[in-house]
Amino acid sequence: MWFSFTLITLLGLLRAGTSQDNSSLCINPTDTPMIGLANYEVKMVWTKFVSMRDESENVHASFALSCGREPLVWDDSLALYAYNEVGKKCPTEGKPFVPGFKEGTSKNKEELGIITVFGLDYDFLILGVTSTWDNLINSLEEGKARALSEKYEKGPWDPVFQVLWADTKKVGCAITIYNVSDFQAASKIFNKPVDKNSVPWNLVCAFNPKGSIAGEYY
Repeated sequence: MWFSFTLITLLGLLRAGTSQDNSSLCINPTDTPMIGLANYEVKMVWTKFVSMRDESENVHASFALSCGREPLVWDDSLALYAYNEVGKKCPTEGKPFVPGFKEGTSKNKEELGIITVFGLDYDFLILGVTSTWDNLINSLEEGKARALSEKYEKGPWDPVFQVLWADTKKVGCAITIYNVSDFQAASKIFNKPVDKNSVPWNLVCAFNPKGSIAGEYY
């Protein structure tokens, strides 16, 4: 496990959610986004990404013999993209606390890989953006994981492979906090009561060039 501090706490963290786009959940971002490495939470996420690439054998045993990768470089322009083009538009696809992957295009027409995670309550932010990564990759049999390394296939493991993708050089992340606008919808998504004191958030990380490309060697 590459997030050692989560081994016990995270057993009960994953919450079932409805796979849908609930645009009414949090249409109003607050005026205090977390952008860049000056923010503690963003820096922790960045540190985990660096650790994944440096010690990929801790992500999955099948990666122990994989070739080394160049370190990721932090890019403030990608962090701004993550916030302006994705984060403040409230991506709530999929399930809470479960990383998702999609593609994006920069203003310079560069193809980007986008990792998104959304969750609830500030206390769970750091745990939420790290807790379910193990679940995306540890269920893979060693043979399947090795096959994905040699000829990639799209799947729920896309976020993990995006972080590890050798051709990807740069990343920038942002965290956006939202005001709850539909308590009933939010309660259904998070499977718990949500009220005016609840704090929904999302983490968005933009990677350049994009990874997790079907048919390619990662």
